[in-house]
Amino acid sequence: MQSQILITACELNMFTVIGEEGKKLEDILKITDTDKRATEILLNALTSMGFLYKKENFYENSPLSKEHLIEGKKFYMGHSIKHAGDLYKRWAQLPEIVRTGQPVKSGMEKRRESPEETRRFIMAMANVGAFSVEELVNATDFTGKKHFLDIGGGPGTYAIGLCSKYPDLKATVFDLPEVVPIAEEQIVKAGMGERIDTKSGDYLKDPVGTGYDIILISNIIHSLGEKDILLLFGKARKALADGGELIVKDFFPEDDRTGPEYPLVFAVNMLSGTKEGNTYTGKEITGWLKQSGFTEVEIKELTPHTSIATGK
Repeated sequence: MQSQILITACELNMFTVIGEEGKKLEDILKITDTDKRATEILLNALTSMGFLYKKENFYENSPLSKEHLIEGKKFYMGHSIKHAGDLYKRWAQLPEIVRTGQPVKSGMEKRRESPEETRRFIMAMANVGAFSVEELVNATDFTGKKHFLDIGGGPGTYAIGLCSKYPDLKATVFDLPEVVPIAEEQIVKAGMGERIDTKSGDYLKDPVGTGYDIILISNIIHSLGEKDILLLFGKARKALADGGELIVKDFFPEDDRTGPEYPLVFAVNMLSGTKEGNTYTGKEITGWLKQSGFTEVEIKELTPHTSIATGK
């Protein structure tokens, strides 16, 4: 119940409407054009949950909401929550998915039918990347590297973060034709248009270029099966310059798949939205990297949820 209340509030942009200073109920209604009784019930629930403060008919965002739920803030998470609303519909059909072993409709299919859903998904990745990019930057050393490729790079968050730290680095973001314009918008917004370019295509079918010093595959392999992962790793190896490095970032469960909780629960999300996706262990990924011709393979934990595998 609480999840759907929060998703609904973000979908209706309630926190952004209330803003930094707060608003009276009647002023909120003028902007949102929503029903008075329904809106008041929703706002009162959000108050009880700690997202809002209320005094008589005046509502104000809590510090948490001001930091993360007003659009335009650096660590805004509203896109991610709206994307959760799209997943919510899919998860409701989990019993049928488990019976058949097939997603009701894959996330990719749904997003291709809806530009709005595509944007929510890609901007949700930007929300998440705003937190994880610093961890990736701190865990890797790009000193002396000249050209970085982010395969399936979405909104370009990692390319922007890495180029911000390494002034001599240039980057390329590779993603689907419907995603690249969103990446270009974010790259221009960050003032990185001269150092970051884009390529569009399907990373399983189309060329990604050659001569890269480092390639990142972040949160991609969980949507694929073993055959396509090997195809992608092989393509990355051919695209790297001699001595180049591949970084694979994802949610790695333990080898016996008894924990941690998040990667194993996320695997259910892949079950509901992909035909072959799963989360993969460090042992599996190490084996596939070596099979694809990589050496000096190492696993490093970034967060309690996320790890990286690197191979030369």
